[in-house]
Amino acid sequence: MIDKVDEINKIYELLNSNKLNEAEILINKLFKLNPENIELLNLKGELFKKLGKYLEAKDIFIKVKELSSPNIPVQVFLNLADAHISLKEYDDAEFIYNNIIAMNPNNIAVLNGLGRVLVNKMMYQQALNQFNKALALDESNYQILFNIAYCLKYLEKYNESIDVYKKYLNKLNMNQTNTKHLAAIYLEMGINYLAIEEFDDALNYIMKSKDLNPNNPHTLSNLGLLYVKTDRLDEAESLFVDTYNLDKTTDIFAYNYCHILLLKGKDDEAKEIIEKFISEHPKSYRMIKLIEKVKFNKSNNMFNWVKDIHNDSETPLKVKIESGFGMFSILDKEKEYEEAFEYLFEANNLYNEMQGYSYERILKFHDYCKLIRYADNTHITNQKKHPTPIFIVGMPRSGTTLTEQILDSHSLVHGAGELRVIEEIAKKYEISNYSQNEFLVNKETLKKFQEDYFEEIKPLNIDNKPYFVDKMPGNYLFVSLIKAALPWSKIIHCKRNPMDTCLSIYTKKFVEDSNAFYSLDGIARSYISYNDLMHHWYNKFEENTIFDVIYEKLLDNPEEKVRGLLSYLGLEYEDKCLEFYENERFVKTASSVQVRKKLYNTSVERWKNYEQQLTPLYKELKQAKIV
Repeated sequence: MIDKVDEINKIYELLNSNKLNEAEILINKLFKLNPENIELLNLKGELFKKLGKYLEAKDIFIKVKELSSPNIPVQVFLNLADAHISLKEYDDAEFIYNNIIAMNPNNIAVLNGLGRVLVNKMMYQQALNQFNKALALDESNYQILFNIAYCLKYLEKYNESIDVYKKYLNKLNMNQTNTKHLAAIYLEMGINYLAIEEFDDALNYIMKSKDLNPNNPHTLSNLGLLYVKTDRLDEAESLFVDTYNLDKTTDIFAYNYCHILLLKGKDDEAKEIIEKFISEHPKSYRMIKLIEKVKFNKSNNMFNWVKDIHNDSETPLKVKIESGFGMFSILDKEKEYEEAFEYLFEANNLYNEMQGYSYERILKFHDYCKLIRYADNTHITNQKKHPTPIFIVGMPRSGTTLTEQILDSHSLVHGAGELRVIEEIAKKYEISNYSQNEFLVNKETLKKFQEDYFEEIKPLNIDNKPYFVDKMPGNYLFVSLIKAALPWSKIIHCKRNPMDTCLSIYTKKFVEDSNAFYSLDGIARSYISYNDLMHHWYNKFEENTIFDVIYEKLLDNPEEKVRGLLSYLGLEYEDKCLEFYENERFVKTASSVQVRKKLYNTSVERWKNYEQQLTPLYKELKQAKIV
């Protein structure tokens, strides 16, 4: 033992106040006197951790463990496990924690540590279980709330995560809380609000975070994502460029930058960055989501990278699903259809098992939409006051993005992309509450609906153009509501070969909640219900209320069909509408790459490449007299 108690205490103070140079000098001075003093070794390990020298820290803690044997304190194991986590040696850390739990299942620090390991292994539900156990043992340990909220976010329980963060904030002493930690909390809350599309709250918390930590690339990146969601796309691009240049080693920054490049049609630039990043970070899973948007083939290193990740037994389930879609995309382009479909079938099955869906709920809502009645709307027209909304509806992958791109290329039309405005306002006034047998929408509600709609879209139509495109395919559910609340609006129905449409849906992992689209049976049933509802609208409304754009006919005779479309809208023909591929607007849907190209017919009758595999789908559609 050494009798330098005051100096030991001084080291603790220096480490706690991050005066690392002074701490190192004092540790080295005392270390020369007693190089095997366990307390000094622990302090040296802590110093190395703070200096980012994790390998040296691990070696020190291993030595402490050897010197402490056979009665090794739990804290020694905790220090060693923490070093393993810092080195991303998660299995080693997990092994240590599980051994301690086997002897003492109620050690809060161990449960919390194991939860951290599981978070890093993307096993968020298991991590949450450990954090909840720790909190149950000591509810006053409010620091665990941060970890719980963090897991809830990744489990997509965003509202619960927000509530826990608020509870955590209420327990913090703001005067004693580290500024960067507070900024991290605000950022996490902003991310949650962004996920549930509460954009004002998201902006509020992200800007709070930015004020406290202005150069944090994670904050700037999420602000960019918010700007993408709110169509401030040039500002988003600027932020993504900045964050990528600040940190080219973190996958989310490279991903966001490549994603924005792809949205702008800069495929070659994105491909170069993706290839470089993956060569340097082969364990980065995030880039898999971009594989189908970039032209890779089997001879490219990217193919082997995706395949290795897919076949790795340690690959998380969500990543395995993404890699399955990625493998399909590459093999489909190589015309190796049988093997391609095997990956596609597996990916869809895995996702379907994980999510599930209720077809009965879908069918019930379709039937309910037919029953909604609307009051007389003769006197609610404000056509001179507002732009003419153009609603593009239909099934996903039926040419809706192409149609919008054509219209946005017209000088009098603004294409706003996919908006959930109609759906959200319908929820607000309980019009979409299908628990009722029948619903009458009165005149006052229709007026409020109209006012709310134009209030929502006003910030999007920044050039104040007289025509405004709202391209949400699922708005086919609300055709009757749209015509009641916005009687001068235009409805464009995009149609495509049903088998091609259904196959194309099956090949995509949708961002939004479309759980019925991950099985052939679910897609068939969804298509049949959609087809039935559209026939109901055709029978209900006068001829020419709904204008059909048939994908195959548009490809065969583009000028004639575009002229007909513009005539229906009351617009003069402009050549730019046929040069839509030169339009530099951002396109945020799965078709963002396709609409950068001239019209092509390689996707027509594509389903025949998979005719045998799609037999069950074909039979269901044939029985419904759709094919």
